[in-house]
Amino acid sequence: MDDSFFSICIGRQLASGGRAVGRILSERLGASYYDREILFMAARESGLSSDIFEEHDERKGFFGYASRAWSSVFTQGYVFQQPTSDVQLLEFQANAIRHAAEKGNCVFIGRAADYVLRDHPRCLSVFILADEADRIARLRQTMPKATDAELRKMIQHVDSKRADFYNFYSGKAWGEATNYDMCLNVSKLGIEKAADIIIEAIGK
Repeated sequence: MDDSFFSICIGRQLASGGRAVGRILSERLGASYYDREILFMAARESGLSSDIFEEHDERKGFFGYASRAWSSVFTQGYVFQQPTSDVQLLEFQANAIRHAAEKGNCVFIGRAADYVLRDHPRCLSVFILADEADRIARLRQTMPKATDAELRKMIQHVDSKRADFYNFYSGKAWGEATNYDMCLNVSKLGIEKAADIIIEAIGK
């Protein structure tokens, strides 16, 4: 893979501020920002409807024997034969991520981009987390009528889905510090400082 460009891959807990950090990095570094955009790129490249990719976005999608039988095949770059299987949809997304990384500096949000680009010579993987109280407060900005219990349940549900997706795709543990170049707690650092630290790391 071309080492002319860098990629920053951000994994994040729900409502941790990961997207906000990514936006700041994109603006300050002049890098392209990819979140849901990857789904639309994958749809264009595959010729499939973007609705299909959104339905399978960041979730495991395979159960029981399928995850055991096909995960190693998928990581070797092969494609499951069923045209709209979860594994093939993941491969379309992975190809879209690789193609974007080859064209310029990028900030990727989620979608196991750090694993997709694990052989990229200038890829920095970051996991963004935050204290539960701050996450609930951030969610409440968009869901003012929800109770703490409801917001807490949403956080647990979405984080679980993201973990299933990442763990299935990469064979690693989502959010485990040893799987990332750095883990940053936005509650302790603030969004701007977190971005500063990442930019310093990219500079080195």
